[in-house]
Amino acid sequence: FNKNSTYPIFVDVCKEEDLTQVIGKYGGNNLSYINGIYGRKGEKSKLYDIIWKPLLPYLPTNSNVIIAPDGLLHKISFSGISNGEKFLNQLLINTKA
Repeated sequence: FNKNSTYPIFVDVCKEEDLTQVIGKYGGNNLSYINGIYGRKGEKSKLYDIIWKPLLPYLPTNSNVIIAPDGLLHKISFSGISNGEKFLNQLLINTKA
């Protein structure tokens, strides 16, 4: 949604099969399972590529983002998704006072 839009833009970020391949079978609170899904510093997350990267062309600088996950996406901790340098919660912090 931008100043020229009449309606919000729907962006299809990933297919359920793609997400299932990434998150796989539930690995519990196993650190290697969690790091494999979300990545860590210096390592881009597969979730970043299939969920967040498709949105980037539609997000102007300093835009507000509302995340309303549905289906399997409700199992994802969006703030934990890494682009290899920062986690999503760090990328979305509004530093304006």
